[in-house]
Amino acid sequence: MRAIALLTCLLCFSGCAREASPEDVAATFLELYALNVDQESAMTLASGLAKDKLLKELTDVAAIRQEGFRSTMQRPKFGKTLLRTDREGAKNVLFTYRIAMTPEVGEATARRMLIHVEKQSDGWRVVDYQFWPDTGASAAPSE
Repeated sequence: MRAIALLTCLLCFSGCAREASPEDVAATFLELYALNVDQESAMTLASGLAKDKLLKELTDVAAIRQEGFRSTMQRPKFGKTLLRTDREGAKNVLFTYRIAMTPEVGEATARRMLIHVEKQSDGWRVVDYQFWPDTGASAAPSE
């Protein structure tokens, strides 16, 4: 948790030193959204379709959050591995991650996450993301 807070602070204050890289934005988004279930913070890195998805999800889970789900939730252990980076010109980068989840009770599972980062006037932003089951096959869902 400290590492995420530190990385978020570094990204916020890095405006003085350097612009956050697409890798920084994708990794921070993954940590905030997929590992910490923090859509509000992840939204600061999103625009377009990604922001729309996050807003819809926040609406869908509003009632659950009012009941205090975070305080009673047992968090599984997470591991992430960057499997692939695809640059599409100077303005678009696609990152494919493998996310492994090991709960205290039950079997470990894994899934893949694609994060599309785009260079915009205010810096790099996540413009879309998607998940699919990890079958051990190729890194992208279309392959």
